[in-house]
Amino acid sequence: QYNIASKADYQIIFFGGFQVFDKDNNDITNKFSPLLKELFLLITLFTFKNNKGISSEKITEILWFDKSEKSARNNRAVNIAKLRNILNEVGTCELTKKTGYWKITPETNEIKSDYIEFLEITNSKTNLTKEKIIRLIEITQKGPFLHNLQYEWLDAFKASVSEKIIDTLIEFASSCDIQKEPDFVIQLADCVFNFDIINEDAMILKCRAEYYLGKHSLAKTTYEKFFKEYKIMYAQEYDKSFLKVLEINR
Repeated sequence: QYNIASKADYQIIFFGGFQVFDKDNNDITNKFSPLLKELFLLITLFTFKNNKGISSEKITEILWFDKSEKSARNNRAVNIAKLRNILNEVGTCELTKKTGYWKITPETNEIKSDYIEFLEITNSKTNLTKEKIIRLIEITQKGPFLHNLQYEWLDAFKASVSEKIIDTLIEFASSCDIQKEPDFVIQLADCVFNFDIINEDAMILKCRAEYYLGKHSLAKTTYEKFFKEYKIMYAQEYDKSFLKVLEINR
């Protein structure tokens, strides 16, 4: 079983709910007003999305669309200053606009974040190891990405995070030897189901691993549950039989 990645591992937490800790490990999440929180997340997520950051115009369009240009500029300046002060308490974290775009650059050897670690694991598919996959599961088991935060612009990021997790886990599970590590393959499949209950690859891997372990009725139950969910979701029946899924030729 996995440890859930503990709070002490990170200063800035995105999975299972947004949380921030200062250098002395005190929880300072309450220093982020709803506006500061959204501003921080906007700049951070856009920085890591394309390493480019986000323009002042885009920030205004999202946060101060109802303000005049001057008022929006003042609001932005005041809140960027507040944000810098809070980030100083966390560690070395630069908030700059050198390139014309707002960017945030945390000193990763000083500031640890589960989101940065998540990106490092999922962006390097070529050198995935079992340790990294276990770490990814530990991070995601804390709960959904930015749980309880609802912004229209955030939906695309949430979808992208789920997609990266699913792709990484499936890719690794597919390269595992089911006969050597059936239990591990089942755990990976279950983790994928947390994000996508009708993931066909996960269902096939789980059925085969359970069947290999001699848990034939359990494998059939996994298949039937998927079959039912699939029909509800797509209003049509899944077209592969249980035996076809297991690749048993009869």
